[in-house]
Amino acid sequence: CVLAAPYLACLKSDPSLALLFIVNLFDSNAQPHSLTSNNIFGAGAQGPFKLETVPGDESVLSITALGDNRKRIMIPGDSPNVIQRDIDGDAKLFITSLDDQKEKILLETTYRDG
Repeated sequence: CVLAAPYLACLKSDPSLALLFIVNLFDSNAQPHSLTSNNIFGAGAQGPFKLETVPGDESVLSITALGDNRKRIMIPGDSPNVIQRDIDGDAKLFITSLDDQKEKILLETTYRDG
């Protein structure tokens, strides 16, 4: 697990999918948010990936592909499509599980109450 306050990000895998769970540790009012398999990321960005909050707004998560510095953002509670928002005009973020090298992933975010 990698802690990028206020988010706790854990990369896990099961026999069929690699799962990235992102937990907002500070927002007690946020609702559960998840992406379905229809939101699998397209190819393009180069890992490894850095997860951090956007300066000045702890509720916004920034995901940077360090291989080519492509950046994506996630706004909690917004449309699932937001996590695929293309900030710089490049391809959508592509994440591979380091555990099993699976390339298709379900990105799922849940928020802790309290």
